Amino acid sequence: MVNSTKIHQISKTMKNTNLLLFVISLLFISAINQANSKPLHPKHKAAHSATVAKASAPKKTDSWQPDPTLATNLADETQVGSYFIRLPFGYSEIPQPPGIAAQMPNGFDNHEYGLTRRSDGTSATIALSIATPPPGMTGSISLGEVLDGTLTAKKQQWQNFTESPAQDGEINGLSFKRAYYKGIVSGRAGTRMAHGLVYVAVDGTKILSYQAEDVEPYNEDTLSVAQASILTFHRQETKQ
Repeated sequence: MVNSTKIHQISKTMKNTNLLLFVISLLFISAINQANSKPLHPKHKAAHSATVAKASAPKKTDSWQPDPTLATNLADETQVGSYFIRLPFGYSEIPQPPGIAAQMPNGFDNHEYGLTRRSDGTSATIALSIATPPPGMTGSISLGEVLDGTLTAKKQQWQNFTESPAQDGEINGLSFKRAYYKGIVSGRAGTRMAHGLVYVAVDGTKILSYQAEDVEPYNEDTLSVAQASILTFHRQETKQ
């Protein structure tokens, strides 16, 4: 079962952050997979094996590349764990609240970045999370589950939430799944229509999540550059 006490502790410290949604989605996915991990009856094993083999057949995946005209808006590479990414100019890392590390499950490396707050109180944000779940958990998680878990958690915070169909692609050798979403949010800048994008990947024992958000009328410019940013993401060993 999901550890509700842990979720409550995390929520008190991390209310209204993309990181909270990412962590909770992984906790729920882990609990669901554990509940559904009963051994198959022998008579079902053959049919299950055939289904897995069919689902595992390779399929062509699009290679996603940043728009060269937008890449000029990206800073030099920043290292995050064993990965590199070019963040948009003007974003600085947002310090985590005191004591947050003690509240987090082990194995989470989380970074939030933001633009300087505008005169109307709004700001664009980027959240990059790299999670190393307990042994054995990663292999049972699909990209679809990570994406669905993240978006399902997001629906709890945004009103009139809508999302695009998921898309599959590859970024510098890593398989990602992405989606776009929008909804109404309320905060210090009032009630606004907000837009976001999310990319997720599973790389060996690591689960990666990248989310970027902004409100109208700024979202078209900031999110297009934020998307160019994630398309520069790569492992340390593939650094150019």
